[in-house]
Amino acid sequence: MAVDYNLAVIGGSLAGIQAAIDAVQRRARVALVLQNGIAQEERLSFLRIQALALASQTLRQAASAPLWGMHWGTEADSVPSVHWSDLMQWPLRVVDLLSHAEQPAALATLGIDVIADRGEFIRTPSLTFQAGHRRVQSRSYLLATGYHSYVPEIPGLDQVEYLTAETLGKLTDRPSHLIVLGGDPTGVALAQALNRLGTRVTVVVKGEQILAREDGEMAFLIQAQLEAEGVQILTHTPVSQIRQLQGEIWVQAGDRALAADAIFVAAGTQMALPSLNLEAVGVRRRERGLVVNHRLQTTNSRIYTCSQPIDGYGMLHIAQYQASIAVKNALTWPFSRIEYRHCPVVTFTDPGLARVGLTELQAHSHHGKDVLVLRHSFKALDKAQLGNIPTGFCKLLVHRNGKILGAHLVGPEASELIHPIALVMQQGLTVQTLASQPLVFPTLSEILQKTAREFDRLMLERDRRRQERWEGWLSWLRSVTK
Repeated sequence: MAVDYNLAVIGGSLAGIQAAIDAVQRRARVALVLQNGIAQEERLSFLRIQALALASQTLRQAASAPLWGMHWGTEADSVPSVHWSDLMQWPLRVVDLLSHAEQPAALATLGIDVIADRGEFIRTPSLTFQAGHRRVQSRSYLLATGYHSYVPEIPGLDQVEYLTAETLGKLTDRPSHLIVLGGDPTGVALAQALNRLGTRVTVVVKGEQILAREDGEMAFLIQAQLEAEGVQILTHTPVSQIRQLQGEIWVQAGDRALAADAIFVAAGTQMALPSLNLEAVGVRRRERGLVVNHRLQTTNSRIYTCSQPIDGYGMLHIAQYQASIAVKNALTWPFSRIEYRHCPVVTFTDPGLARVGLTELQAHSHHGKDVLVLRHSFKALDKAQLGNIPTGFCKLLVHRNGKILGAHLVGPEASELIHPIALVMQQGLTVQTLASQPLVFPTLSEILQKTAREFDRLMLERDRRRQERWEGWLSWLRSVTK
């Protein structure tokens, strides 16, 4: 049976829009069913956290100004006042500036058939998506409905007003005391930013550390930084009840009763799944998403997805990577596999945390004694000392054959520095690639080279025979030199 489209994208998320553009550039016939319109709130939820983090970093940098000989006239002028409404409006202006190319009219000019209605799948007589009064028949379908915050079941939580990444814009003024429930990257970044802006912040996590998916050594360094700045972090503390009393929100956290004027849920994300009648077309659900294979096919092989959270985290760059793989498989044959080992993950704290690949515990579990752990501190970098940003270090987990198994950075510009390492890993290159790359002085990128150069030293220390041969070679060179 002939169909009208090569690909029908269901959902107006950023990844879905990019998937539709990619497919039409490959000369495919594409339909984009917006469902709930263009999902600008998805982008806004990330940019609001970023704006708060950047504002708090600016305050920290201003405090370092005397190091560079800059002084204000009076002490009162040394701390700028923060206008909350202006701060929260800035992400809106950024989105307005960047979103013109994503509007339905602009997408239609590219050749995408944009359908503004909402709809659902129907099975008979053949797999079809019914959008309003229109039937969309396609060879393949891509679910691109985006993410939203995961809200755990806590007694009383549904009886109070709480904030998530999507609803942070409703906060009309800076709270005096914020309780963050959970320690995901969004919640941790928000906790530090608001604490620097003058809010008292308490982070409550059930596990032993914040950022539960991150390397333990790195997560504890971020936790120590936040605690040194005044953020209260309660680990091993499950929340049993939440109540609203006399204008305050009370949280029963372990054996403590905490009062605050706002709470923020930071328990990760889940796939946004409106009523699409997925069960009728054989698509099975799982916790926070759908059951998919390594080719991003759901349990109905003609339906793909690009909004699948990884380890409970939903990130725009991961969704766009999923979309690129799904489009390739949907338009040809499903041969391309998704590979998350080379996808960086970032927590936008100050200093930032970034990682790619295995944690140290995972590396030792998979490869045992063949793993070398390379470390180098930002304290040893001229650029870090000059900018008064020396906190943090780089850790590379390297197999004895030179292949990088994982990389973890806590330090300035960690979100930018992680990408060269991810590229080296993706291309199957060795740690010597980083060690031999000539770099500009002084830059923060030197941390990668200096860490990578630890590989030869550790290999030499491990191999006594190789060490003796090397020392013998050097001794012979001295003896024959005239």
